Amino acid sequence: MWWFLFRVVVLFCILLPIATVFAQKSMVFIPSKKMGYTPKIIGIDFKELTIGTNKLNCWWIPAKAEKVKENVKTVIFCHGNAGNISNRLDTVNFYHNVMDCNLMIFDYSGYGKSGGKVGEEACYKDSQEVYDYVVKSLNIDPKNILIHGRSLGGAVAVDLVVNKKCAGLVMESTFTSVPDMADDMVPIFPIQWFVSIDFDSLDKVDKLKVPVLLIHSKGDEVIPYKMGEALFKKAKKPKFWLEISGDHNSGWIESQKVYSKGMKDFFEAL
Repeated sequence: MWWFLFRVVVLFCILLPIATVFAQKSMVFIPSKKMGYTPKIIGIDFKELTIGTNKLNCWWIPAKAEKVKENVKTVIFCHGNAGNISNRLDTVNFYHNVMDCNLMIFDYSGYGKSGGKVGEEACYKDSQEVYDYVVKSLNIDPKNILIHGRSLGGAVAVDLVVNKKCAGLVMESTFTSVPDMADDMVPIFPIQWFVSIDFDSLDKVDKLKVPVLLIHSKGDEVIPYKMGEALFKKAKKPKFWLEISGDHNSGWIESQKVYSKGMKDFFEAL
């Protein structure tokens, strides 16, 4: 029995790193090419755009005509690791009907109708090309731009804000780094040694020069609450914390009253 258990452990220690090396991209990136509904299904007008090297599929949703002012906020939204922008109509509705903002939401390379291949560096480049389009082609002043990243999008967003000028950053339900996530998932084995995808937000968050709002739920079953706390602790002032309730994907919807107030307070503080 002991010899059998020993062989099982040895086999586990050999196969797990191999599986991690070869399967990590498919574990981190879960894109869908199937597009569902567009904002029109919820009565919101939008313009579909193709931007950048990999012909990224983007939706530009202007603020309501009667709400448009010279200093209206424009949000660039970086979504999570699964699906595509057609799965984010709740977010489109929130920014259009609750926050009264312009919204640019886009799919990373390899997601939805966007060309190219998925990857960490691709995500960074994609977000910068979308930002450049918003500033140069849509003539939006960086002082009126906010970057919002949810889940994996938080790692994309913090990298963008470190490299580009904007008014503020929202990091929602996001992790410190992919290796940290691997360590949390398999604490009995140093699997993080074999992870080559970093998305190291903890290393970048203290380099921010704009206000940042960190949002997390203690009920998040995917990304530990402690990671949100670690990011907040390392971020420099001005920084703001918003605790919501509910699970990883729908917590912000379940906490709509608290979430909306927290977001409006942050936007007004900028």
